[in-house]
Amino acid sequence: MNWATVRIPQNLFDEVNKKLSDLNATSVSEITRRVLVEYLEKAASKEVL
Repeated sequence: MNWATVRIPQNLFDEVNKKLSDLNATSVSEITRRVLVEYLEKAASKEVL
């Protein structure tokens, strides 16, 4: 999969933004990892795709 072509639905984008504002992460890379893991889990369960 080419990450440059991944389109994130607006509702997921809004959800991620909310979680980022609530998240008590130690670094940007930790936030990014959590968001990607959650997105991939949802994609794998076909909630997103």
